[in-house]
Amino acid sequence: MLAHRLVLGAAIIGLLSCLYASPTSPQSSVDRPASAATLRIGVIDREKLLVAYYHSQFHDAKIAALQAELKKAKEKGDSDGARKIEARGEALQVLAHRQLAGEATLANVMGPLRLYFAETAKMADVALIVEAPLFRDPRVETVDVTSKLIEKLPPVSR
Repeated sequence: MLAHRLVLGAAIIGLLSCLYASPTSPQSSVDRPASAATLRIGVIDREKLLVAYYHSQFHDAKIAALQAELKKAKEKGDSDGARKIEARGEALQVLAHRQLAGEATLANVMGPLRLYFAETAKMADVALIVEAPLFRDPRVETVDVTSKLIEKLPPVSR
C-alpha cells in the first residue's frame, strides 16, 4: 500500500512539475506560458464505486465461485476445506467494510476496471485518475469520473 502511494505521489509530482516548468524548459508548453497551464485530474468517489462494484456481476461471479467451491467441499465431507472457504468469504466481508471506511485499498475493485482507465481518462480529458488529491493547486482542475467507471461494472440482474 505504501509503495502504491509512493508511485502515485511521484506521478502527481511529475505532472505538477509540468505546471511549474520554466518557459525554456523542454517540458513547458510552446502554446501557452506555464503559469496559465491547467492540469485536469480525474477523481473517483470511493463510496459510490464500492457500492457499484459490490452490486456488479464481477463481484457476484466471485461469490458464486466461492459458494460452488464450498458446496463441493461439503459434498466431499471436507470440513477443513469448507471452514477455509467460509473464512475466505468472511474475509471478503471484512475487506468490504474496511474499504468503505477507507482503511483498505481498492485493489480488488480496480482489477476489473484497469482495462478502462485509459479510455475513461481520454473521454474525460484528464491526465490521470486518482481517488482523492490531498492538495490541489488552483491550476489543477478535478473531474469526477466515477460514473464513467461505474458504467463499466455491469450490475447483477436479479
